[in-house]
Amino acid sequence: MRWDAIEAPGDDSPFVGGVRKVLAEAAPRLGAALDRTQFGFLCDKVGRMFVPRYIDAIYRLRRCGRT
Repeated sequence: MRWDAIEAPGDDSPFVGGVRKVLAEAAPRLGAALDRTQFGFLCDKVGRMFVPRYIDAIYRLRRCGRT
């Protein structure tokens, strides 16, 4: 299977959709309420907290077999 040929994985759960919706609604409001430096700092902090946990979760997944 060529992974680069897949446009969308199609495995979004309702939870992932809810998180995406909340973030899409909150980010513009936060950007408008904070100045550029504060918003950049907030995004950096969220990224530093989220990305390591995300990578850790990926490495804990079991390998899928080839079909």
